[in-house]
Amino acid sequence: SPGIPQVYYAGLLAAPNDMDLLEMTGVGRDINRPYYSLAALERELERPCVARLVELARFRSTHPAFAGEFSLGPGPDHILEMTWRNGVHRTSATIDVRDMSYELTTTAGVRR
Repeated sequence: SPGIPQVYYAGLLAAPNDMDLLEMTGVGRDINRPYYSLAALERELERPCVARLVELARFRSTHPAFAGEFSLGPGPDHILEMTWRNGVHRTSATIDVRDMSYELTTTAGVRR
């Protein structure tokens, strides 16, 4: 969506729910607030899914299309299409929420 995305570190690191911390503290928000040592954080950053999320965050923060206009395309109820345009630069994300398939198209090519 438009604007500057905000990402929780637990989401960026694809952290599982911390049921032990939740049980220990009784604080509901602790379920997704894991504590990491520097060594554990470095290991997490090497996981393929985390590396991909970091790559997507870099793409979102550097591609020129995201500094332009945003539109939400019309389509069938189960298709979500978001497009960003800035001059000749374009990025489009099309998501089928029925089968959770997606396609990301950019002026630099197509990513899946």
